[in-house]
Amino acid sequence: MYENLRRTAFDAEKNGAKYIDDLHLAFSMTVTEKEGGETYDLIRDGSSKDVTYSNLYEFIKRYAEFRMVHLVEQSLQHLRLGVFDVLPSNSLDYLSPEDFRLLLNGTSNINVTTLMTYTTFNDESGETSERINQFKKWFWSVLEKFNSVERQDLIYFWTGSPALPASEAGFQPQPSVTIRPADDQHLPTANTYMTGLDNIKRIIVVLSGKGGVGKSTVATELALSLYTNGNNVGLLDVDLCGPSIPRMFGVDKNSKSSTVYETPEGMTPIEIFSSANEKSKFKLMSMALLLDDINDAIIWRGPRKMAMIQRLLTGVKWGELDYLIIDTPPGTSDEHITVMNVLKQHEHAKDFLRTILVTTPQMLSINDVRREITFCQKTSFHIIGLIENMSGYVCPHCSECTNIFAQGGGHLLAEQYSIPFLGQLPIDHELNKILDQGIQQVENGLQKINETEAMKLFKNILNEILDHWQ
Repeated sequence: MYENLRRTAFDAEKNGAKYIDDLHLAFSMTVTEKEGGETYDLIRDGSSKDVTYSNLYEFIKRYAEFRMVHLVEQSLQHLRLGVFDVLPSNSLDYLSPEDFRLLLNGTSNINVTTLMTYTTFNDESGETSERINQFKKWFWSVLEKFNSVERQDLIYFWTGSPALPASEAGFQPQPSVTIRPADDQHLPTANTYMTGLDNIKRIIVVLSGKGGVGKSTVATELALSLYTNGNNVGLLDVDLCGPSIPRMFGVDKNSKSSTVYETPEGMTPIEIFSSANEKSKFKLMSMALLLDDINDAIIWRGPRKMAMIQRLLTGVKWGELDYLIIDTPPGTSDEHITVMNVLKQHEHAKDFLRTILVTTPQMLSINDVRREITFCQKTSFHIIGLIENMSGYVCPHCSECTNIFAQGGGHLLAEQYSIPFLGQLPIDHELNKILDQGIQQVENGLQKINETEAMKLFKNILNEILDHWQ
């Protein structure tokens, strides 16, 4: 069903209004004979309201909601009736409130003995049973050294739940370990939920081989260019230990509009450039927004960082976005593996998931980007192209660009790996000055930043990126 809806939307974008008119759709649906064979209106008098090019996405939304909610509720009701036909009506009378809590919520008291009880091992390594037993002993000896918080973080990353079943009748997912050959290229995976990403058309991950190349600035320029082009844009900062994006936008942590709220559907990102009369088309989320003090240092071990990245990727209520730009830490680390695995578990990842690489002209940065390219190739992560940042300095007085570093390194690297070279961006004093102050803290900040030389040059890069999806 979902593939058919996606294909309908794709074909409509490609072929125009006449394509939808020729389908003769109405705001109603007829379920299968197995489901009752009835026809339901998706809106009031839906059978008499035609689906057009302008209301197509409203139809898709209501169609999907009906399938996911109404029909599932019917199935659950039949299940409930079946359960009550089998179980005595007083069967739950003997359970205490604590029994109910443990049954539904599980236990957060995670010791190694409990973990050993519920963890299953799947052997795909071809090793002897003696070697497998040695691995299991090593595995449990490592977990013995974890404190309670680290174990809970591990379980959350591992299963998607911060608790284990209190008994075999519990509802929580149980952990499993797959043992693979030592030379296998397969990356570790974690159980994830993609609800926060379901209404996002395209995701672009911004990567760099090393720090200090202006990756976060490029991610900001990309997000702003897409927003100025009329798109609904989200900007996600998953650089946990150095989140700089909120500072660039001048986010006031003490402002009510900069507060992240927890809802049943996920965390709410903050809205940038919003007004009292109009809902913002630009949303922002960062680890810095979850801290009491934006200057607090984050000193976490790997499992806890990976659990938080998973939460940022799947637990944010973005709503409908044309583009989600993800700013990542520099290098290739556990954080990047987590980002790749979580995003690539989406059934349509190959259609909407891409990456952009950022380098500077220096040979040190170029060499680090080679490793980033290898990382993307090993993880089958599609690269849109390479941007050479800090390629010269724009004088704030005469606007002349002076080359500071050796030139052409990014272009040669792109040619070597057959990657599109998207363009060069200079060091722009005016741009950096606005970002240092924070765009929202500068009067007419968005207008001024769009007038900088760097942003004017980025328009050409944006055209290259947009052409990639044509």
